[in-house]
Amino acid sequence: MEAENNTVVEFEDNKKFNTPVFLVWIAFAISLAFAGFLWISKAGLNSVIAEKTEEKESLTNQVGSEQYADIEDEAKAVKDAIDTLTLISQEKVKTTETLKEIYDNLTTDVKITSFSMGADNSIVLDGATASYRQAADFMVALKSSERLSEVSLSTISLSPDSEATANQKVIFSVSGKIDRTNVSK
Repeated sequence: MEAENNTVVEFEDNKKFNTPVFLVWIAFAISLAFAGFLWISKAGLNSVIAEKTEEKESLTNQVGSEQYADIEDEAKAVKDAIDTLTLISQEKVKTTETLKEIYDNLTTDVKITSFSMGADNSIVLDGATASYRQAADFMVALKSSERLSEVSLSTISLSPDSEATANQKVIFSVSGKIDRTNVSK
């Protein structure tokens, strides 16, 4: 019979050593070391998670504060203003050319007292003249302008001011829009 494969090793001092038991103990020690490593890693991750959770709560509270809402409103207003300026720039709406067009339609007896232009290219002209007929002539001239559209007479009345001169006794307000398609580039 052949010799059986014996797992017991004998040393010079006649002590016996069992290899499979030794390997089991080594595997057990490695498993314990790995479990310890995982436990320490988990503790470190828990502290990182706790820090990030605190940071998230802090940022959430900041975003929800009135001060942040005010800053956000201000930022939106600035963005809207920049968008308006960009739009005006891109459309090449030239205020000076529009004013020149309006000036060209003025007669010597019409006086403009105020002019305003909105971000949507709307305009409002307030003025004074001697008669309703002169105000009507001014309206007709503005309506014939290629640069203006939706021209309408908002108000017209006699001046309540007792010191109004004879050539400024009718006051009026005209509104309209600058027509972007007819503005020269």
